[in-house]
Amino acid sequence: MGSGGAFCTGNTLCDSRCRSRVCAAPNSCTLPTCNAPADACGFTLKGNGIACDDDSDVCTGVGTCSNGTCRLTPGSVLNPCNDQNPCTGPDTV
Repeated sequence: MGSGGAFCTGNTLCDSRCRSRVCAAPNSCTLPTCNAPADACGFTLKGNGIACDDDSDVCTGVGTCSNGTCRLTPGSVLNPCNDQNPCTGPDTV
């Protein structure tokens, strides 16, 4: 994070409307952006083929980004699965 906030990097001047704004991306294949003139959040798409995992659960599989959507990679679902976290429910091993 730059000194002016999440959307300010390096020596680039940052519009004050973006300095304190917190923007969220709708899924793991998008990156949040700040549109200062519109005083609004937005997002950009990550590149196709970038690894993604929308629910952060290794047991439900991982995927790759395709036009802003995380597509499950065939064969990536671990069954049986043990994520080594006792708080996530019954693991199967």
